[in-house]
Amino acid sequence: MKINLHKRIPLTFILNVKQKNPALHYLYHNKRKYKYPENIDQKFIENPNDPFWISLSNKINIDKHTCYNEIITKYFRKQGSSWTKQKDTLLLDLVEQNTSWLSIGFTLNIHPIQCIKRYWKLENKREPASWTKEEDKQLVDLVAKYNKNWSLISTFIPSRSRSQCLQRYKRLDGNKGKWTKEEDACLIEAVNKYYYKGWKYISEFVPHRTDSQCRERWVDSLDPKIKKGKWSKEDDEILMKFYGNNWEEISEMTKRINGIFKDKNLTAYFCNKCCVIKEPFYKEIKLEHNPLGGYIKDDKFLYYTKDKIYSLDISKEDLSKEVCKKESLDFVLFLNDKFIVISDKEIQIYRNLVLSQVYPVKRGVCVGAIQDDKLYLAYEDGSVCCLEDNKLVEILKMDENILSFDVSGNKICISFFNNKLAACDKSGINFLYTEVSFIIKTARFWKDHIVTLDEENNFSLFDLNLKIIYNENYEGRLSNFEIKEDVLYLIMKNNTIIITEEIKEYI
Repeated sequence: MKINLHKRIPLTFILNVKQKNPALHYLYHNKRKYKYPENIDQKFIENPNDPFWISLSNKINIDKHTCYNEIITKYFRKQGSSWTKQKDTLLLDLVEQNTSWLSIGFTLNIHPIQCIKRYWKLENKREPASWTKEEDKQLVDLVAKYNKNWSLISTFIPSRSRSQCLQRYKRLDGNKGKWTKEEDACLIEAVNKYYYKGWKYISEFVPHRTDSQCRERWVDSLDPKIKKGKWSKEDDEILMKFYGNNWEEISEMTKRINGIFKDKNLTAYFCNKCCVIKEPFYKEIKLEHNPLGGYIKDDKFLYYTKDKIYSLDISKEDLSKEVCKKESLDFVLFLNDKFIVISDKEIQIYRNLVLSQVYPVKRGVCVGAIQDDKLYLAYEDGSVCCLEDNKLVEILKMDENILSFDVSGNKICISFFNNKLAACDKSGINFLYTEVSFIIKTARFWKDHIVTLDEENNFSLFDLNLKIIYNENYEGRLSNFEIKEDVLYLIMKNNTIIITEEIKEYI
């Protein structure tokens, strides 16, 4: 299907977004004076830094970002389009063509943020299937023919994205033999230069090696911090003191390779010293449904799908019980004995699985967060509100559309749909920005760090100065994650929840 991505927006509409803005009202009544063309090309709409917006903002005395956001937001609200099967299909096609989200929004007459959310929901429905031999052969043939044009290659393999094709080919093409001196030299040079960008990026400088191979080679052999030679008495004492399966912590304390401790003889020797092996740091829970998010409290696991909320008693290993059903759940927040259902019209608060309070909200809620029993909501127009005394009070106003945010103490982290991640105080001061490769759909605080998941399924860890310290690509297997009381819940697409309390496992 050929799609016209150069749709034009009548200037008469842009001039009509004047109801709540005196400056735009003035512009409307003086439109002949400014002699703007009757139609404005879409390229102006896609770029808030275009001279058109600078000129317009100067004439009506409004900063360009406010002018841009108000016009764009009201344009899409006026369209009022709903999702259909045809639009879902068209949305997936446009994403596979690497079309910008703004272009997709204008093509479908739906706000770009809603297009992003819809795409993620559609992706969550897709069950990750293993690659077949036929698909592997087809992939190798296509790479030989089209020279790693992943966008084009993915169009020939149904249900596989460009990222999945790229990652699969790296594993097929990967060298599983011994590391050569040349490969070690490439890896050392790449780590020294780009250690902060993650193993996926570093592996691009080591031909025929995957990101996991590069990490294992560095951690097990090349890291200059590794202590080699015979074991000392101090090493033995540390090993006996820090007993359990927490080999990463023992490795850090002794400066020894983590893999050494997994030797059967050492483990047997260790167990014979009458030490009790602790439980693993994580748990896995199998579910009957594919969850989008969830929370554990007192052996109860509450989780939600696209239209239902379920409760599962973990201690009894019983079947999940349906708690609530809605036509569409935008997102759900959990807090102690309450869970909060947020849609585009209202906030519903359930206490002990019973509906107790309802609050109306204005349209455009995109994400929420909870801290100290307070509910925070972010809107598409860039405003952040707090529910206080049964009223929503605006505490922060951004110049760009918010996709995800979280609150921790006096800090707020925010991701935008223009590939930016930010951190600031609640008052809006001490702003830090960083640009990332892909749109971040979830950003959360975790133990003095910021954890993110982007649209390409990259799971990343940043410090509070927004310096990246860890990155891993889950190749479509990770649906989302939740963080409650310093516990991280990885929500996988194979109906599994992985629970961990140790941040060291991800550094």
